[in-house]
Amino acid sequence: MTAAPTPMPDGGDRLEPFGLGWRAVLANRTIRVTVRRLRRQGGNLQGYIDVEYKLPGCPKERLSGEVVNLSNGKGRTEFANRLRERKPGIEWRNIIDAFCVQVEQREDDQEPPVWIGNLPPPINGGWLVEGLLERNQTSEIHGDGSVGKSWLALALAVSVTTGVEILPGYRPHLRGNVLYLDYETDHDTLNARVRQIARGAGIDSPNVLYLRMDTPFADNVERLMAICQEQSIVLVIIDSVEAAMAGSTAPGAGSNEGPSKINRGLRRLGRTAFLVDHISAEQGQDKGVATKAYGSIFKRNWVRSAFQLKQTKDAAADGANHLGLFCTKRNNGRLYDPVGIRWEINDELTAWSREEIDDPELEQSLSTVDRIAAYLRREGPSQPSAIAEGASLSSGVVRTTLSRRSDRFERNGHGLWTNVVAGEYREPEDLP
Repeated sequence: MTAAPTPMPDGGDRLEPFGLGWRAVLANRTIRVTVRRLRRQGGNLQGYIDVEYKLPGCPKERLSGEVVNLSNGKGRTEFANRLRERKPGIEWRNIIDAFCVQVEQREDDQEPPVWIGNLPPPINGGWLVEGLLERNQTSEIHGDGSVGKSWLALALAVSVTTGVEILPGYRPHLRGNVLYLDYETDHDTLNARVRQIARGAGIDSPNVLYLRMDTPFADNVERLMAICQEQSIVLVIIDSVEAAMAGSTAPGAGSNEGPSKINRGLRRLGRTAFLVDHISAEQGQDKGVATKAYGSIFKRNWVRSAFQLKQTKDAAADGANHLGLFCTKRNNGRLYDPVGIRWEINDELTAWSREEIDDPELEQSLSTVDRIAAYLRREGPSQPSAIAEGASLSSGVVRTTLSRRSDRFERNGHGLWTNVVAGEYREPEDLP
């Protein structure tokens, strides 16, 4: 629950959210009290309270760190007495009582209901990165190993951090700090990749907050919330989901437990999230598009939008990788059209550009409109019967689609159907 700072009873000090707990700096900024690991037990609120003391020019002293029953006056008094023994001359009972009472009051205050239907629309359509990341929602990308998922996620991190469009067509609408949770490699590897991405874009290398992870995401939410608050994080990237779930499911639990824990944790963080995930070996061998990542279907259910990154054809003579980004789920509208991506990479830099998808086998996974368009790009102006045969569609479906989609198809002077000539893709201006 997101909460605003609250004045403490002594007048000037404030109680502020810290992780999933609370923190107050008191007594002319000499005392800092922090409570974490809050939980209800038998109607009482318990938490782990840290008390620190610091005078100007002196080293900080940690006076206590223990579990306290915040709801129990006797427990608070005993805790205050122990603090008085360690640091006499301070009104510890008043300080601890006021802190615990305020924390319990804020924990009891649930997020209020909101009237919806006439609220103003979100700024910039609610996008963090248009066409990929909805602000404060969770999106996911899955694909075979070594196809470039982590590189694409890191490109989005650089894009949001700098406000520069790194992936063509995916413009950031908000600049902010990014937290990259890495379960697969190390900071030296990702540091080098950030520098390669920046060189490819012709910009200075930015700072992306990196955190090496070895334990389940769900077990780290309190720590991650504190980091997000302290560093003003707007985007959290988890690479990768299967590793982030490891050990988060109890023996015999349902298949939705791991994904559900990640979903609950991300909702507590309240940030835009981008999840990197894998597909099974069978899905990797399939020529079509995998509509979901490896494992439980609940992983797909929890995210608001999902994409597969897939290699569309072998590397050309110039060594570039040819990829397709396919939208496989979108809650707030129709699926996005597939996007062809040319990815160039060497030891010094890496860059992405747009291109057409012209893999005949992969075209079978496209929409009817995109299959017709792909055939016409490959074969040129054609009769409906030839399109139907070449795109593996019925003649009736082809004729209906051609006649209804004048925005995409037109007849030339010889009576043959062709794609409408679209304007060349232009790079939008960077954010100020």
